This record gives sequence, structure tokens and C-alpha cells, in this order.
Amino acid sequence: MKKVINLFFLTILFATILLQSCKKELKSDFTSELTPNLENANYNYAIPSKLTLSNDFFSVIDYNSLVPKDNPITDAGAQLGRVLFYDKKMSLNGKVSCGSCHIQKFAFSDGNKTSVGFDGQSTTRNSPAIINAIAQKDYFWDGRSKKLEEMVLMPVRNHVEMGIDRIENLAKRISDISYYPALFESAFGSKEVTKDKISKALSQFIRSMVTHNTSYDNNNLTTEEQSGRSLFYWGAGCGNCHNGENLNSKSNFNNLGSGINFANIGLDEVSIDKGVGETDENKVGLFKIPSLRNIALTAPYMHDGRFKTLEEVVEHYNSGVKPHKNLDLALREGWDDNSLPRKLNLSDKQKSSLVAFLKSLTDNKLITDKRFSDPFIQ
Repeated sequence: MKKVINLFFLTILFATILLQSCKKELKSDFTSELTPNLENANYNYAIPSKLTLSNDFFSVIDYNSLVPKDNPITDAGAQLGRVLFYDKKMSLNGKVSCGSCHIQKFAFSDGNKTSVGFDGQSTTRNSPAIINAIAQKDYFWDGRSKKLEEMVLMPVRNHVEMGIDRIENLAKRISDISYYPALFESAFGSKEVTKDKISKALSQFIRSMVTHNTSYDNNNLTTEEQSGRSLFYWGAGCGNCHNGENLNSKSNFNNLGSGINFANIGLDEVSIDKGVGETDENKVGLFKIPSLRNIALTAPYMHDGRFKTLEEVVEHYNSGVKPHKNLDLALREGWDDNSLPRKLNLSDKQKSSLVAFLKSLTDNKLITDKRFSDPFIQ
């Protein structure tokens, strides 16, 4: 009996030491973090009232009309969002930030097949680039979030990505960090930190990332890129799914209708990752159609990062589409549910011109814009 009691107390003692060790580790991680350098960071985060896009469909969009009335973009709000976006204290152990998986030089993707979370675990999907989020209506590969203010906190709460299970705990933590009270007061008129303010500031910062400064938009394409553009829209039919100002909208004549921006593209005959099918059995294997803007910077490609290069992506559509039961009609020979996957049979020259056009969609200004840079890099 005495041995059992001693064993019990030894177990309690060991657990206590382990717990204290974990606490010390967390504390040391946090105290070693840098503070943001905002001395010369009075940036203007205003977005253009209108952008006329010089693409084949001559779209005109008023981005300011898409800003929620209850969360307008302000310089102070976006600046706070920038600090929160890059602050590793937003994760459970201070190891990762939003900016760890959305890196500016990769057009706010991360260059990995799948991302790595706060404790070293891999996520199950490729980190999507942040491309004109202000004009997006669905977020994540499976579209499970419909509002940006809701979406920005979901990775923070994810048990693999950032690990904060209770956002209320995050608000308390942020309020205890020396540089935040003044930032919150400047942005919202009060030093009080709440999850809603965190959400709104992050959303303001992300909405301000408008990208349209490309050779494509400026009608400055080379002869090869022009050939690729014609092939993209009229020969290969890429524009059936990559349409509109962000090149991620289905055409009106597509089987699911305009504005329903999800598709199965025949990556596999049977979907291991169900995508939208996780919540709708009729849509197994459907994933959000990504924007092609800055696509040359966002490798690897697809929801699982299976393709390393744009050449591999083009070859998939050229010869590798699999006969999935939910394969999009635009990828079928006869545009009906019983048709086999179509093959484009492109020549090497045609494939090269298509890749050249895709590279013309790169906005080099975005990846060097200091407004969107990491303030913790001294």
C-alpha cells in the first residue's frame, strides 16, 4: 500500500515538473520575440475606387463598393492588421504567424506542398495565395467560410495551424503585449482588445491587398504571350473556369452556372480528399477554382500541391484529366455527364505560349510593396 501511495505522489510530482517546464518554454518563446518596427510605417492603405481591366472581357469593378460598411479600411486599422498578421504570438507557442504560411515573395502563398503548423505538424492542403480577397465570396479550398471576418480567425483556432482553441484567450494575451494598446486605440478609439477587433483589423489588411499591375492588365504582352492568351480563352478553353477580374469565375455557359466557382478537374478517379463533398455528398471532389493572378509565384499547385511547375499543370489539362464521376463538363469531350475527359493535344509550342501567358499575370509590385511587408524584420 505504501509503495502505491509513493508511486502516486511521484507521478503527481513528475506531472507538475513537466507542466512547469512547458510553461517556462512558452514564456521564453514569447519574451524572445522582436517588436514591430513601425517608425516609418505611416502607409496609405486606400484602394482604387475603380479598376478597368484590359482583359478580353473588359471588366470594370468598383472595389470600394465591396468593403463592408461596418468595417471600412483605415490606415490605422490595416496597420494593426499587418502587425497581427505577422505576429507569431498569435499562435499557441509563438512559433508561427499568418505570415508564415502566406509569404509576400510567393504572392502570399508559402511555396510548400502543404503547410506546417505551430507544433511541426503538416496541414492536409496547400496554402492558398491571398489574391484580391476583397472580391472573393468563398474562402478555403472547400469554400467553408463565406465572410472574410469569419475566415481570418479560423486558422488561428485550428488545432494544427495555430492552435488557439479559445479566441478569448488570444484577446487577453494580445492585450498584455506592450505595443498593442496604442495600435488598438489608434485603429478603434479604445485600447480594449476583443476578438472582433482582431478579426476586423486582419480583414482590413487583407482587403487592402489589391493586385492588378500586370503585363496582362496593361496590354503589354509579347507575341508569345498574346498567342497564349488566345489559346487560354478560345483554343484550350481555360477561360471556361478562369474568367472574370480574378480569373477564377466560371463562364455563364458552364454546367454549374455563373458565380459557382468550384469544380472537379479530374486529378483522380476517386477523391481521397472530398473537398466540398465533406458537407455535400453530391459535390465530392470539387474544390474552389483558384485565381490565376500571380500564378507563377505560387507553386506548387492544386489543393494538395501535387504539381511543382506550371508546365505540369498545363500537361494535366492537355493529357492527364481523369474520369471522375463529378468531372466538370468543361473538361469532357461532349459537354455531358457521360462524356470522357477531353484531351487538348497541344503542341510543345502551344504549351510554351500558354505558360508564357500565365507568367504575364504576375504583379511584381505586390511582392515588394512595403505596406504588406513583415514589420518584425528589423
